[in-house]
Amino acid sequence: MSAVIAAVGGEDAFAGELADELARRHYAAALEQAKVNPYGPGHVEKVDVDPFRMIVRVPLEPLVDLKDYTAIRVTAPVVEVTDSEIEVELQAIREDNAIIEAVERPAELGDLIQAKITGETEGRTVISINNRKVVLNEERVNVPGLAAAVVGVAAGETKETVLVMPEDFEREDRAARKSPSRSR
Repeated sequence: MSAVIAAVGGEDAFAGELADELARRHYAAALEQAKVNPYGPGHVEKVDVDPFRMIVRVPLEPLVDLKDYTAIRVTAPVVEVTDSEIEVELQAIREDNAIIEAVERPAELGDLIQAKITGETEGRTVISINNRKVVLNEERVNVPGLAAAVVGVAAGETKETVLVMPEDFEREDRAARKSPSRSR
């Protein structure tokens, strides 16, 4: 019978069918005999037909040695927060959650505006804000002087100004440079 199955389906098909059948019948008993407690399902790696032998890789529960983890102590850093730092964060939260009303006047510090702002230096664009909403606040706009430069611009107007970046500006490629800016 096995010769007929091997002739019809091939030797590999016969070995696969045989392995499946024997695994169903004997896998649990083989694990018990070997005193193996698998962590997950086994994987058949190799099946030999003559003599029949099946090699199954069985994952075992990992052995973890935590050593004396309770002896490890890290001192929590002392963090001091000033009243002014708290007030700055509270003001930012207030601004983020403020009710927005459209006004018909030129922009003022603290206003939320929607603007197109372009900054150039040495012939290349270094700032490009295209119709993004921006709160005019020097602490929240990361370009020194930009918020103040936009103050007084009304909706639909265009203004050109020159900003000089400080020597210690966070982006070295823009530090101590004059950047003409246009805002609308």
